[in-house]
Amino acid sequence: MKVFLSKAPNVLLESVEMLYAYVNEIPVRELAGEGSYCIPVHIMQKMMDTACAGMSRNNPTLQFFFERTQLQNETKQYTCVARNMAYSTVNFSCTTVKESVQMLQKRWRHFMQIGEYPVGIEQYAVECGGRGEVTSLAQSLESLPITASYRVRLQEALEHFDQYILQLEKLIEPVAQCLLPFLERWAAKSEPLFQEWEAYFAQQDLQMWLKNRCQLSTYNCYEVLQIAPRYIGARTARYELDEADHMVSLQIGVGFPIQKRQEAGLENWELLALRLLAGPARIKMISALRERPMTTREMARELGLHLGTVGRDVSSLLDARLLLVELNDGRMRYRVNPTALDILAARLLALKPDSD
Repeated sequence: MKVFLSKAPNVLLESVEMLYAYVNEIPVRELAGEGSYCIPVHIMQKMMDTACAGMSRNNPTLQFFFERTQLQNETKQYTCVARNMAYSTVNFSCTTVKESVQMLQKRWRHFMQIGEYPVGIEQYAVECGGRGEVTSLAQSLESLPITASYRVRLQEALEHFDQYILQLEKLIEPVAQCLLPFLERWAAKSEPLFQEWEAYFAQQDLQMWLKNRCQLSTYNCYEVLQIAPRYIGARTARYELDEADHMVSLQIGVGFPIQKRQEAGLENWELLALRLLAGPARIKMISALRERPMTTREMARELGLHLGTVGRDVSSLLDARLLLVELNDGRMRYRVNPTALDILAARLLALKPDSD
């Protein structure tokens, strides 16, 4: 697998995050992060004040795209229409908002033409990959862990993707123009970090790293790992799969530790995993996935569970690192993550008292 590092932040995604924070009144300290390459809180506030000057949070169009909704699963994360559209496909070779929008339009048309509909949703993206399993966008959205009112809004935007992404572009373009000088200045200051990343990934077994850090099984299906920095929301990292181009896109916050740190006590994902494993339906799902990887619909049919329930539980199990993702032939399948189970088993055994 080859690694390509784009040293320029993706201005479309950075702008989406700035507007998301502005509309939902998220404190800028949550965007800034800590560390030598993170934008300080006072500068992040200046960026928001400059980019969002004159915008009303109550503007109906802004509300449609950026008002957050809580996912109906154990993670209780939030998302919005703008995120679900902008993150549906990521390509860091796009250097402007217009280029990114054109790429999104092209790729969404391709998804719809080949029948790849949303099979999952997380705080950023809708994940397409249900080729051959569903016959319409509306049918695919029924299995996602979202409220009925948000489902209506998201379906409207995705069914008329070209129209709505152009509306979103009009909102974002002036924001991007304001943010760009700040982002370029901080990208220039981040050169030592980029050198660290390049040296680190050159030494890694990339397939193993993606499996351990991203819960992603790539086998030999993907040939390229493209990486870009993230400044607005600097403590996060996320990936996107592009099966057609055999590429994994990884956006890494400049405050995100690429080398795993040893945490004292149970990590958040471990606590979530232990809580989820108390559910009989989830145990049935994990037991079934020991035999073979399956899609959500295959699990629902085989186990006699409601598709919506399976969709919600899969989303939660992924956040708890109990499942791995693989995308083959346009289908998103899930398998058990044995490493996570080994870690949990070791944690539980460590609680066992010493024998007398």
